[in-house]
Order: sequence, then structure tokens, then C-alpha cells
Amino acid sequence: PAVPALIDVLKHHHKIVFADDSEMYASEILYSPEDSVTGILVSGGYCEDPGEWSGKIVLCERGENYFNAKAEAVEEGGGVGLIIYNNVTTPLIATLGSSFEGTIPALAVTIEEGETLFSQHLNETVTLVNEDKYFNADDALITMGTTALPYLIEALHNDTTYTQIEAIIL
Repeated sequence: PAVPALIDVLKHHHKIVFADDSEMYASEILYSPEDSVTGILVSGGYCEDPGEWSGKIVLCERGENYFNAKAEAVEEGGGVGLIIYNNVTTPLIATLGSSFEGTIPALAVTIEEGETLFSQHLNETVTLVNEDKYFNADDALITMGTTALPYLIEALHNDTTYTQIEAIIL
């Protein structure tokens, strides 16, 4: 019971929120700026070149170019956020690279979630939430009880992020 509760806590910091307040969990893309942004969700294909994306959150398919190049193209095209969906069934683990200097938040979703976004949510207003709050093991134990202890052993320092905790338990 502790692992699902802990994962539920993690999901509140990397997600896509729809107009009806429903949510889709998303994965962090390393070196993505932390922010919450709202815009109309549009398709950018592979996001190889900047498009007319002023104020938009752009859905990009994995492939053809690097993740940081996708983020740079979206930002150059005026986009306020980026969602990259995988092109295979496994979860997408991605990085923009430590030298990335862009300012827009980016998240990753599975191919199934990307297809859902593409088929059901294009041209809708969505909010992209990319916040890597710091994890406090004491608060987690109070919230979830001592059953969480085995999963929190490596997270006893207050400077451990939710993403790091997620990596430890999954």
C-alpha cells in the first residue's frame, strides 16, 4: 500500500490537466525548466522546425531529432510547453541535456498516452505541470505510515526530489 500512495504523491508534480480537471500523469524530462503553463494543445509532428505555436503547448512525437532540438524548435516557434510522446510501448526516459538553456517546461508520455492526447485533446486548453518539489521523508511517513519506510530508506535527506524517489521505488 505504501508504493501506490507514494506514486500518487509523485504524480501531482508532473502531469497534464485538462479543462474538465481530469489529469494525465507524465514523466519528467531531465533538465526541463520547472513551471506550470496553460495553452491550447497542438500537434507539432516531430517538431523538427519551429511552427506557428505562439502560446501553445506542443505535442511532439519521438524520433527524427534530439529532445533538446524539439524543445528549442517549440520555444522558437512561440510555444509555452512541450509534451513528447514515445514511439514504442515502453516509458520514455529523456533528457534535454545539462547545457539546455531553454525556458519552456517539457514532459514525456507513453505512446498510448500520446495517441490519446492526439485523438481526444488536440485544440483543447490544457495545463502542463512540471514541478519537482523536494521530498520530505518525515512528511511521507506521517502521511503513509511506517509501511512506507522500506521505500524511503534512501530518501531520508530533505534534498531528495520526487523524481529521485520515483526512480528508487520503481
